[in-house]
Parts: sequence; structure tokens; C-alpha cells
Amino acid sequence: MKAEQNEAFRVRTKAAALRVIRLYQLLPRSGETEVLGKQLFCSKRYSSSRQLSSCMSRTLSS
Repeated sequence: MKAEQNEAFRVRTKAAALRVIRLYQLLPRSGETEVLGKQLFCSKRYSSSRQLSSCMSRTLSS
């Protein structure tokens, strides 16, 4: 059950990351949108890395 939940969460996280990348690519290239796009991109990377570390810790503790 937990393995299925972890896999579903991983798939959702990857899909969200890909949506953010596509959005970043569609933004017009101006100073303001570059800054906002990079902030959005970095915040999504941070949440993905937290998800990865939590899954790794659960795997190691099992």
C-alpha cells in the first residue's frame, strides 16, 4: 500500500515539475518574467527534492 502511494506521489510530482518547465519555456523573455520564472522553477525544484528525500528516508527506515 505504501509503495503504491509513494509511486503515485512520485508520478504526480514529476508531472507537476514538467508543467512548471513548460510554463517557464512559454514565458516571454523580459526582465520581470525571467525573475519570476526562475523563482517558480527553483521553488518547484525545492519541493521535488524534499519529496525525494522523504521517500528515501522512508525506504531506508523500513
